[in-house]
Amino acid sequence: MKKKILILGIVIVVCIIAGYFLLEHQAPTQPAEELKLSDFPEIFKENTVIVIGENASQIEKESAEEIATNLENLIGNKPEVISSEKIESFKSSYNLIVVGTSKSNVILEEVYNMTDATRVTEEYPGENKGILEILSNPWNEEKAILLVEGSDEWGMKAGSEMLEEIQDIDKVNVVVEWDGTNAVFPRSIPQDDYILLSLHQEISGSRLMIDFPPLLHFDNDSGILECETCNFEINNELSMVILNIIELGEPGGGGGGGLIPIYTLPNARNLPFLMKITNIEPDGTVYLSYANTDITLKPKEYYIGKFKEEWRGDKVTCNIRIENHGLYNKDRIKLGG
Repeated sequence: MKKKILILGIVIVVCIIAGYFLLEHQAPTQPAEELKLSDFPEIFKENTVIVIGENASQIEKESAEEIATNLENLIGNKPEVISSEKIESFKSSYNLIVVGTSKSNVILEEVYNMTDATRVTEEYPGENKGILEILSNPWNEEKAILLVEGSDEWGMKAGSEMLEEIQDIDKVNVVVEWDGTNAVFPRSIPQDDYILLSLHQEISGSRLMIDFPPLLHFDNDSGILECETCNFEINNELSMVILNIIELGEPGGGGGGGLIPIYTLPNARNLPFLMKITNIEPDGTVYLSYANTDITLKPKEYYIGKFKEEWRGDKVTCNIRIENHGLYNKDRIKLGG
């Protein structure tokens, strides 16, 4: 009887040890939510390496170093840049940022074969274009992998320079382009169309007054925008018109006015107010931020907020309404008297 009890006890102990071992070494689970580009940079805060190809060009090496420095500035940690030949000891235990082209970095081909990541070739998305894409690390789904890839090195460079812009984008991937001088998001809406966005700011606490508002009128029903004092050019590059309407309350007194900024994305990064346009979708959806608040507006949607901020030297309270009026044909813009 004692012998049976001893054997039974050993069996129980062995089962407990085996169960603990299996729990500790079970396959990693799929993340509860799909990763989005807006998870950058936070998800790469720890245990991250940047992987370049053995045949990386000088531009690719410099871009990888710039990404590392950028991450250090954003999250305080600077990841190591390694060659693809050294990835074996990192691939299953680290978050990965893979930089390069299909020719220069063989790791990309491995990722394509193991996942449904968008395959970038010399033909797609095309000359001077690249793709930024985030997904689960195929060697360990509890980790993340960010692909900074291009059809050529310039498309890759565009991706590396647009990383800060993707923090506002709740998408898995975006196409980027090098226009010869800057990294840009390619135009996604028809050349005959533009997006009309309005920013209405009610500011109180300013000592200033605004005079001479532009003589403009927008008709929601017809989509006609009329402006007697505007002289911007209506051309193929025009992608967005922003009505910036400012109203000043006490103590500066009443008054209305503002500007009509005209922007061609993505050169809408440095607006003369606290709004930054990040990207637009073919259906007219706009990704933007105002006073560091990320906002996504589909056509006919609006956002209302209240901020305390500094405006032209005064600490003011600002009530805002941002509305995406949607896509309109450029022939509905009427300029002049």
